[in-house]
Amino acid sequence: MPTVIRNVLIAGATGSVGTPILTALPAEPTFRVTILWRGTSSARFPPNVPVIKVSDDYTLSELTAAFKDQDAVISALSTTPVTRDEGTSGLAYRLIDAALAAGVKRFIPSEFGANNLDPRSRTLVPVYDRKGAMLEYLIATCASPAIRMG
Repeated sequence: MPTVIRNVLIAGATGSVGTPILTALPAEPTFRVTILWRGTSSARFPPNVPVIKVSDDYTLSELTAAFKDQDAVISALSTTPVTRDEGTSGLAYRLIDAALAAGVKRFIPSEFGANNLDPRSRTLVPVYDRKGAMLEYLIATCASPAIRMG
């Protein structure tokens, strides 16, 4: 049976990638869209779209709470916050871990451009290597028999 996606949360809804996503998803009546909002941001959102406020720290516990009851999480965050912290304690990993802990069916990472798994790219651009490591973590985590994502 196919996985039904209704509740969709967008992180990074005001950026160059997030803005068109935020425009398109609410136009589809089967989606209930929610925005993850960093409370110190001055961004403004459509009044008909619910917003969940989190701290600038994006803690695992607050992300997990924000992702509860979401079928999908779309990370449209820019590269800088996602790759600022190296290693598995970084924001990219917390987003993945929170989605898993909250029972999210689909996690769509902020990989809308280069192939960050390509070894040639990873040696040329250090940030691609960090993003590639995050993708490998996501793939391995979702492949684990203990994890059931959609």
